[in-house]
Amino acid sequence: MTPLKADIIFTVPPQYSEETAREIYGPLIRYLELIIGETVVFEYPSDWREYSKNMRDDHYDIVFDAPHFSSWRMKNIEHEAVVRLPGKLGYVLVTNQEEQYINSLRDLVSTQICSLTSPNLSTMTVYQLFENPVYMPQIKEITGTFNDVYQALKDRQCKAAVLRVADYEALEPEEQKTVKVITKSEPMPELTITVSRRLREKKRIITMMLTSVEGSRAGENIFREYGKQQQEFIPVTPDEYKDLDSLLSHVVWGW
Repeated sequence: MTPLKADIIFTVPPQYSEETAREIYGPLIRYLELIIGETVVFEYPSDWREYSKNMRDDHYDIVFDAPHFSSWRMKNIEHEAVVRLPGKLGYVLVTNQEEQYINSLRDLVSTQICSLTSPNLSTMTVYQLFENPVYMPQIKEITGTFNDVYQALKDRQCKAAVLRVADYEALEPEEQKTVKVITKSEPMPELTITVSRRLREKKRIITMMLTSVEGSRAGENIFREYGKQQQEFIPVTPDEYKDLDSLLSHVVWGW
């Protein structure tokens, strides 16, 4: 049985400094406190290992992260998805235009791909693309954001890199011409907020309030951070998350 906790715990993946994360998510946390009527504590994990362990231990009450994690929580610890960002999440595998001999996945055998630190969804997508370990390139994990991954590619630290489709499309036209797309992932639901079974009775009001005008205001920093022109949270369709948890099967931390 999960022990009772005095406060509601909110978290996100360890992608920023804690100070930056608090700036981005602070307004949302304060709004959640108004909705729930309880103290919401922001626990920012020090690294992916801590984040993964706490998630598997059902430590978090409200989580905002990628759909493969949302799917895992929905399947294994009775979390329920409430809202997500609008649009779809997808990734492109790109290489520098000058790499004339790299035009397909097979051309990346024995090379190095830059991607965010595992188990970020972008990296899990690469593992899925190369199901045969014989052909699996080496992953050079980059700490930071997709901008850092792209810069690593331009600095020739790797032969290819995984970017969000949104980040690739946001490149200036002339900059886009300097890279070429090798392949693109299937679209998935965008970043999602799930709540634990401890908040089951408040799921409906949380969904209603986060999809309101006030909810959109509380999420402005998040929409800006992820480049969303449609600045609102939208309701989820649970079937969107079916089997996405399988993307975690390649992670070595006990999934």
